[in-house]
Amino acid sequence: MFQLKRQETVHDESRKQINIEQAKRKILRENTVLIQEFVSKHLKNPVNNNYFPHIQKKNYEDNSFYEGNLQNDQRNGIGINYFANKDIYFGSWEGDVLSGKGVYIFSSGERYEGFLKDGKKNGQGSYFYLNGNKHEGDWHNDEKHGDGISVFVSLNETYEGEWRLNEMEGQGTYIYSYGDRYIGQWKHGQRWGKGTLHYSSGAKYEGNWEEDLAHGKGVMIYSNRDIYEGSWVRGFKEGKGVYKHVDGSYYEGEWSNDDKNGLGRKKYKFEKYKKF
Repeated sequence: MFQLKRQETVHDESRKQINIEQAKRKILRENTVLIQEFVSKHLKNPVNNNYFPHIQKKNYEDNSFYEGNLQNDQRNGIGINYFANKDIYFGSWEGDVLSGKGVYIFSSGERYEGFLKDGKKNGQGSYFYLNGNKHEGDWHNDEKHGDGISVFVSLNETYEGEWRLNEMEGQGTYIYSYGDRYIGQWKHGQRWGKGTLHYSSGAKYEGNWEEDLAHGKGVMIYSNRDIYEGSWVRGFKEGKGVYKHVDGSYYEGEWSNDDKNGLGRKKYKFEKYKKF
């Protein structure tokens, strides 16, 4: 018996307090309405509540139950299946397998709406989590893969961009709850590669990233308009770089652990270089 793979909950830690129970009740109500609408449209006459003449029923040895179209004793066409573990699927079937467009409701209450192939999420679809989070986009073999948008209601954050094997990977934009916005490359669900982080304070970092941290060459424009351009190691100024103050003075030289360290020269406002 083909059953869909449930998605792991993402970002279940919360920076924003929300009523999880309220979100859960909402999705459970939606699930009930969707089932009722499917039954009244495809299985039963809404006037007398009798099954349409072409609808067939079948019980399975694993205690699951099917109502819908059957061909050569296999589920083909439109139908609803009540699985033994309390999962419910209604939509298109092909050769006894979930294929085409449909809705899969997990026993937990979480829901997938979209296209399936060979019993797995494939193509365009939306996944609704019990905490209110939602992912909408491309799927391949039960995993987020391609372009997609994830709305993390529990965090008040959003990611829009490319996915690979259920992780943010490729080019994408992440908007954080505190107003920061990152536009750039991702790998393994982290900022990795070329990218720009716009801070809510007005500051901006543009350059290389690795494992979610500034790493490599990059330029930081601070909220007071000071500028640092140079080398970074795991979020700290490290190596050679130039720090330019808004008043025109600047330091050019070596850095270690986010501070001036080693050989360098400093120019004060209206003064010549000083080496130290």
